[in-house]
Amino acid sequence: MISFFQSIKGLFILATLLLTLQHLPLFAANWIPFGDGLYRYEVFYWFYSDFLYASELPRWMPYGTYGMPAAYYQWSALTPLSYLVGLLGKLANTTDTRLLFNMATFLESWTYILGMLLLCERLFSSAAARLLVVLGAVFSLTWWGQPYLNLQVYYALPVVFYFLLRWREEGWMGFLWLAGVVEILSLLGNFPYAAILHFWIGFFFLLPSLQRPWPVWHGKGQALWLFLLLLLAAAFLTMALASLDGMVNLTPGRQEIGQRVSLQEFLGYARLPAADLLFNQLTGGLPHWEQDNYVGLAPLLLFPFALWRVSSPWLRGLGLVILFLLSLSLGHGLPQLAYYLPGMDHVRHITYLMTTAKMMILLASGFAIQYLAHGTREKSSHWFALFILALLAVELWPLTWTPQQPQPMEAWTMAAGRLLVYGVLLTLGWWWRNKFPWHGMLVAAFLLDVASYQLLALRDLPRANPPYPNAFFQAAPLPFLPQRSPYSGKVIPSPMGRSPELVRLLAARGDFAYNLPIVYTFGHHDPCYPQTRLELFPKRVVTMLESRGGQPRIPFTQRYALGEEVHRWQRQGRLFVFNRPILPPGQEIGVGGFHLLPAKDAPFWRALGCGDYKLRVVGEMQTAQNEQEAVEKLAALADPGKELILLGEDAPTSLKNTSPWNLQINGFSSNRLSLTVTLQGEQRQWLYYADGWHPHWQAWVDGTPVVVRRAQVGFKAIALPPGEHQVVWYFSGGPAGLAMDFLAILALLATLAAGGMAMVYFTGYTRRWESPPLARVPR
Repeated sequence: MISFFQSIKGLFILATLLLTLQHLPLFAANWIPFGDGLYRYEVFYWFYSDFLYASELPRWMPYGTYGMPAAYYQWSALTPLSYLVGLLGKLANTTDTRLLFNMATFLESWTYILGMLLLCERLFSSAAARLLVVLGAVFSLTWWGQPYLNLQVYYALPVVFYFLLRWREEGWMGFLWLAGVVEILSLLGNFPYAAILHFWIGFFFLLPSLQRPWPVWHGKGQALWLFLLLLLAAAFLTMALASLDGMVNLTPGRQEIGQRVSLQEFLGYARLPAADLLFNQLTGGLPHWEQDNYVGLAPLLLFPFALWRVSSPWLRGLGLVILFLLSLSLGHGLPQLAYYLPGMDHVRHITYLMTTAKMMILLASGFAIQYLAHGTREKSSHWFALFILALLAVELWPLTWTPQQPQPMEAWTMAAGRLLVYGVLLTLGWWWRNKFPWHGMLVAAFLLDVASYQLLALRDLPRANPPYPNAFFQAAPLPFLPQRSPYSGKVIPSPMGRSPELVRLLAARGDFAYNLPIVYTFGHHDPCYPQTRLELFPKRVVTMLESRGGQPRIPFTQRYALGEEVHRWQRQGRLFVFNRPILPPGQEIGVGGFHLLPAKDAPFWRALGCGDYKLRVVGEMQTAQNEQEAVEKLAALADPGKELILLGEDAPTSLKNTSPWNLQINGFSSNRLSLTVTLQGEQRQWLYYADGWHPHWQAWVDGTPVVVRRAQVGFKAIALPPGEHQVVWYFSGGPAGLAMDFLAILALLATLAAGGMAMVYFTGYTRRWESPPLARVPR
């Protein structure tokens, strides 16, 4: 049995079994994601619901920001495995979105483990080294709180490294193409600047191998692989650039259009003090849902030992990657230089990159274990004793050092447990030296260490008590809300009743709406006055709001003053609805003069669909030749809800009044709205829709395409002749939509092919196409 689990096939089965057992608590009825995990679930829920009921992926987000394209959120939250699981759910006609979401994240974790196993087979001949790296990777996974800052960043990097390694060793360009395919697809469902980080991680990983001869081109076949890779990269860049077309980023510290950050923002955002950071590294970092994963203390010492004793270009490449990532968390100095590397001025959260660095440390520690496994027994026992003494010394430091904030009891329990384990092993090593494989004992100590951390992490899983009803997690069609609610706290009930459930969820868990389009769409709620995290917003809508005195661009100091005020109310036990407490009439949070909408401009509020219908017929209109003229005319209008400002000289004229009209909604989804409009009178009028204008909006009247005009600077309207008409609005998504469709199909094909190849490879049904392991331990 032991020999079976020392084989690659046995280790694959063991790792899959342990990973499955580790994920079982996430399928419990009372478990629900937390933080960014909750945000990713909300994205998956919305996309899958539209796919299930409308048979297409949503490209438009109608709620929360007055309407905006969805490509950015599709890119940053849906992984290739999300598409695969969504397709399987569609075929099975299941509505359980939480089950599907958990399946997708399990498969992403499994992809990470599979990549580590493939790398270990190439790099290590020692079963102990493979066991340490693969099982250490299983036990160190804690994705469910901050998937964007740990699992999503690195889950596919081992597979990319595997193909890069084989390309440099064997010279076949197909391996480089496969590495490029995996890398580009892994950027789907990631935060945008992960592409920049992955580039520099790959650069430093390959840098030591430059001394080796580069592959020689062999005819047209090699060029074809390169062409295919460039074609895929072009599709990704099209999607990435088009997804931000017409958008501004209102995040403090970021440029609105270029999205770059200042040096101060780069060095300071989300940074922990150096002492607290080091303490988290040694203890695993608590709470478990924050930015940290834990790879144990042994690899932290085995990594420098491997650099000292082992000569391998791949170890040196890992060392460069680790030093690059760790240096970004040290404050000034090297991070200041890193900021000026091409593309790095887009990156925030650089402290959180230590999670990726620790994954690399885990991989690098395998070289040290292999070195000890190939050494003499006496030599290994000496090194083992030194390791245990060093680990004991490391443990004594957090036990005797008092951090600024008291650490939870779990941190001290883990430290005391490790002291006991390592002390017992040191005693055994003293009495029975030269009789046991000490590298195996070190691996056992390490695995006990990370397993204890995983047990604590599973114990701390966020749970809802009592559990939320199953209906809360069931997919549902997106309802059409005829008006926006005046305030975030006054929720217009939807047919599914999701809004009250969402309010209770956010209030009970202390979360608040920090990503408006997703949370409001998830809750089936369309507020007039979203107040927090005004990040990505349509530029035309921002211009429209500012023309009437609104202030979407909240200053940095005011934004964080608002956040502190919210936390003060939260500590007092007030009920929150989307970060706005329910207060007695006349009392509101002070936000230092920040007003998204002008408080005393009731006609403009009606034009936005607040207190009036978002979709209605308007007769009066003016034309404007350009945006500046439209802004000036909109600012001068007495009642923007009764008179339209249309861009374009060729707009047909209308009467100076509105004829009686009636409309009936026939169908609604994120991308499509169909309705029947009956217009009395004898003159052409305008069907006005208080929802964001975009050049890729299309409309048909009785099957005939019509021009979608830009109205009130940020919204849209179409000309409508008198009589009864069937009207359809549709958002195509343009180049971003086409690129996302292409990448989604490619992701589906790639995941199916990879899954099939993995099963064939590890079950041994066909002849293995692997060459022998590359690693040879120098003597």
